[in-house]
Amino acid sequence: MGTTAEVANPARLRAALAEVRSDAGELYRKSWVVVGHVDNNPLAVDVLHADTGPDASLEGLYGYLRDDQVMYCLLRLTTTFDVSTTVKFVYIHWSVVMVLLSTGILF
Repeated sequence: MGTTAEVANPARLRAALAEVRSDAGELYRKSWVVVGHVDNNPLAVDVLHADTGPDASLEGLYGYLRDDQVMYCLLRLTTTFDVSTTVKFVYIHWSVVMVLLSTGILF
């Protein structure tokens, strides 16, 4: 198995990431993109979902995360402290691993 993954649609991924990182539009906004493996192939990834609209929410992002898949997300958050507004970008590597021990205990 290789150590790099091919992007199924590089233009779509570039556009989704650029939209999340863009400062155009509403300053106080959340936006995000979820990237995952195509057909559970560890060597192929593509954009699964993105939300850059005015109603983008963390709940919307959570709704697309699946416990049976490895996923990668870029999330844009805007915070205000005193009179300063700051944009933060959060990278999320989503993977839920359950290990079955010889005793049959799942944790």
